[in-house]
Amino acid sequence: MKTSISRRHMLGGLALASFGVGRLAHGAVDAVRAPATVYFDSPGSVMTALVKMRGHLEGKPTFIWLRGVQYTLIDGEAVPMCGYLGGAITRYRRLGDDTFEFVMYEISYYTDLETGKQLETVRMPVTGREVAVPLYRTGPGQHVIMMENEEELYWSKELTTSAEVARQLAPDARIHYRFNVRQPDVFRDSAWIRNDSFTRMIPDDPDQPGLFYKEAITYQASLAQLADPDAPQVDTSMSFAIATAWRPWMQMQGINGHTMTDGVGGKVFDIHDMPDDFVALTAQLHPDVLENPVALLGD
Repeated sequence: MKTSISRRHMLGGLALASFGVGRLAHGAVDAVRAPATVYFDSPGSVMTALVKMRGHLEGKPTFIWLRGVQYTLIDGEAVPMCGYLGGAITRYRRLGDDTFEFVMYEISYYTDLETGKQLETVRMPVTGREVAVPLYRTGPGQHVIMMENEEELYWSKELTTSAEVARQLAPDARIHYRFNVRQPDVFRDSAWIRNDSFTRMIPDDPDQPGLFYKEAITYQASLAQLADPDAPQVDTSMSFAIATAWRPWMQMQGINGHTMTDGVGGKVFDIHDMPDDFVALTAQLHPDVLENPVALLGD
C-alpha cells in the first residue's frame, strides 16, 4: 500500500530528515525468546515504534548525533576524505494513526580524521584542489512522515546562515523527495527498523548541475521497551549510510564520482549530553545553538 502526499515544505536538512505495511516482525514468536512480543501489524504500529526510536511521541525535543567517515568514490576506489559529525534538533507531532509532523534543525561538521578538529580546507582527489570547507547549519525543515511518501520541496538560501554558505552547499532548487520504511526485523530481544530516503535537486538555474542524496538509517531498540504502551520513547542506537553527489564547495563538477558516508549514532534529550566533541565544536563555532537550541525549531 502506498500513500502519496504532494505538499510544499521547506527542506532544512539533507542528512537526518528521512523515514510496508507491517505484520508480526520478521522472525516467528517462538524464535524471538524476548520478554515481550511486539506486533507490527499495521502502519500505525510500525510508525509509532519508529518515532519512539527516532524521538519522542509526546513532542519532547530530541537531539540526534551521527558520527562516521566520508569517502570519495571515483572509478570504484573509495578513499577516506574526512570525518563527519552530524547533529540535529528534532521534534515530532502526531497527525494521524500512521502520520507524524517532523521538524528538524541541523548542524554538521567535517572533521580531520586524526585530530577531530573542524576542517577549514581539504584537498580533493583527482583535481588536487585545496578547497574551503563550509560550516553546515540549516533549518528548520518540516516533513510529513509516514510509511511511504513522496513530497515536492524547496531548498533556499534562507534556510542557511548566509547566502554564501547556501551557494557552497547547494543552489536554490526544487526537490523531489521520497522515503519509505522497511519491514521491521526482530532477533532475540531487539528490533530493527530501517528507513530509506532519496533526494534529487533540480536547480532554478538550468546552468547549475543537479544534485542527489541517498540515505539509509537503521534504528535498534529493545523489544521490552517498545512493548511498553506507556513509554513515549525508547533507548536507541543507529547506523547509517549516505551517498551524495559532489557538493558545489568540493569543486568536483565533471569528475565521474560521488561521496559516501557511513557510521553510527544515537539520541539524547539535552544538547549538553551530545558527544563531547560535538558540544565543544558547537560552543566554538555556533555558541547560540547551545544557549537555546529548541528556539531554532520555531513555533
